[in-house]
Amino acid sequence: REERASDLETHLQEGRFDTVISTVDDHRNCRSAFLFEDHLWICMAHDDPLARDSGPVALPALKGRELLSLGYWHWQSLDLKVHAIAETSGAVVSTEYEGSTLDAIRQMAEMGAGLAILPSLYALTEVRRDPHMIIRRINDPLAVRQISLIWRDTSPLDRSFTTLAEVLRDVSTAILGNDLP
Repeated sequence: REERASDLETHLQEGRFDTVISTVDDHRNCRSAFLFEDHLWICMAHDDPLARDSGPVALPALKGRELLSLGYWHWQSLDLKVHAIAETSGAVVSTEYEGSTLDAIRQMAEMGAGLAILPSLYALTEVRRDPHMIIRRINDPLAVRQISLIWRDTSPLDRSFTTLAEVLRDVSTAILGNDLP
């Protein structure tokens, strides 16, 4: 289930969820096991100047561009990354468009409303489904997040979650191992 980071944290602490996949930054009072590095990608309209090239995009190429985000209340660590990328590159985060889902910001980008910043798993999965989707990986250390399996520090399932994390790490490697576009 995809939910806002703050809701995931609440549900995790209340025992409604046993574990979540997220960033440690969004769940500081929990146990965790690293799964993979999440490289951020931009999604753009077909007629966008950045769509003419392929391969990774350096931050200076984003200067003056409008970036689309889910906003702080959805995925705090992702929103903070988008703002850091904007500040460093000279881009701006859109104040007119703020999506409530990754699908929403992808669709806004494909219609030319700006550049959507998307996590690896979402971007690579969607481009497999829609080969006409235009994405490019952002080539900068700022555009990388650490994704982990996270659980309550009081959970009696600590050993089981560590084992689950090993399986998920292998699966994520299989999915992300072949960087597309």
